[in-house]
Amino acid sequence: MQAKATPAAYTASSAHKPGSPAGTSLAAAHPDALYRFVPPFACDEEGYPFEDNRMPEGTPHFRLRCHLYQTAETRLALVPALKIGSDTALYFEEGNRTAVVAPDLFVAFGRTPGGIERSYKVWEEGTVPALAVEIISPSNWRKDVDAKRRLYEALRIGEYWIIDLTGRLADPITGLRLGPNGVYREIEERDSGGRLSEVLGLELLMLDGECRLRDPETGEVVPTYVEAEAARAEAQTAREAAEARVAELERCLADAERRQ
Repeated sequence: MQAKATPAAYTASSAHKPGSPAGTSLAAAHPDALYRFVPPFACDEEGYPFEDNRMPEGTPHFRLRCHLYQTAETRLALVPALKIGSDTALYFEEGNRTAVVAPDLFVAFGRTPGGIERSYKVWEEGTVPALAVEIISPSNWRKDVDAKRRLYEALRIGEYWIIDLTGRLADPITGLRLGPNGVYREIEERDSGGRLSEVLGLELLMLDGECRLRDPETGEVVPTYVEAEAARAEAQTAREAAEARVAELERCLADAERRQ
């Protein structure tokens, strides 16, 4: 799939500048949304944890998280100063090691290049993510639906997507986009049945009980890694069969010429 340029609204928008109002702490205002590291954990040179002993989510959660990451990485491959994080510690208040979240996926534009990418610190990168995705599970669904929504809105993260694999929510895919007033508004379903992410340039929708991504221009559903590998193997088999038929035809023609 060909990578496309990021919409200008997300490469230059002031809505994604880091920081909170003077004299306030978003971490203190939204304690229920924060990530709590599970010991033992590793810290960087400044004492910020970036890796812990958390038990991983189930297979469907992991598989979807990998698919989202790989799709975003492919789709935005040509975008400069890009950061895509998955289960990566995202710190949003300098000096406060508890001011951290770890979205299943986030995409940030205009970041400061270089450095060791153990975590993402908005005061160093110069921008908060333009997109965050959370895949809810039985243990955290209330936190993702309520507490993180309020924090991500306060951080001015442009799009927030909530994907439900548990069946707890009325709609398995909820897309929220930051409005001009700084308040999230729900992204409405299109006639095609999907909801459009302006950051990714793709629709999110449910197909056969799974969350999938689709190109709104071509209608093509983005293949998973397994589907892409199967398609490549099928194409290779078809090429080999065609080459064998050509070789057999050439042998037949050569035999016919010798008999003349």
